[in-house]
Amino acid sequence: KTTGSRRARTCSSTCLRGEDAEPDSRSLPSLTPRSSRHADKHLSSYVYTFISDRPVKSIKAKMRALTHRTSLADLEATLIRLNQIQRGWANYFRHAVATHTFKHLRRFLWWRIVRWLQTLHRWRWGALRKHLTDHNGRWKPISAGEVTLFNLEKVGITRYRYRGAAILNPWQGQQ
Repeated sequence: KTTGSRRARTCSSTCLRGEDAEPDSRSLPSLTPRSSRHADKHLSSYVYTFISDRPVKSIKAKMRALTHRTSLADLEATLIRLNQIQRGWANYFRHAVATHTFKHLRRFLWWRIVRWLQTLHRWRWGALRKHLTDHNGRWKPISAGEVTLFNLEKVGITRYRYRGAAILNPWQGQQ
């Protein structure tokens, strides 16, 4: 059963099986398949793979733990760790329908770091904006030293393409 806009887009494994009971945490997959019908009614429906809610909550918890408002941690070391987490997560989920999820996570992390910097340096919005924009008023990426915050939105989403006969059959010899 799906309720709410978020659950309608990414339903859990019980939704696909038609069960009403909430599953235990071990049975939830990290990628949730969902079929969708195209506008052309003659085409068959396609199965898309969405990211489940559990991995998104997990990475947000990691981001929150590293960007606590009252943290006195070094910004450069924190950016290095956040970049490692984001790159690994993006490489794992780059084959799913994840463009909106990546955009949401990038925005979420940007605001976490901005609020952390505001508290750490006691900046108001004007001082923070002065620090994070160039002379033309364009936003610069958050950086410390040589380390720049990884832009999760720039990760290319790739689908597995149909390769037909290019994949060798194990029962046929090498040709």
